[in-house]
Amino acid sequence: MAGRSDTTALRRWKYVLGKGFVREEWSFAQVLAAAEAEIPSEEMPFYHALADAILDDKKIKDLEGFEGWKQIEPVPLDQPWDPE
Repeated sequence: MAGRSDTTALRRWKYVLGKGFVREEWSFAQVLAAAEAEIPSEEMPFYHALADAILDDKKIKDLEGFEGWKQIEPVPLDQPWDPE
């Protein structure tokens, strides 16, 4: 999607993943399948890794393999939403 920026949402995800939360059994298969129509194929490995990290805290470290993730600064959920 041209002009899309996920940075604001990813900053919040980075905060949440860093703080931890109760995970439940879930599947992102349908969401990821739908996203493939909108997100360039070279970006999909990151979103698969993010989905894995949301479901399993042991997978959070895998996100550090993505340069864009390393550059994102986490933002607490109580901060106002500031789309970039």
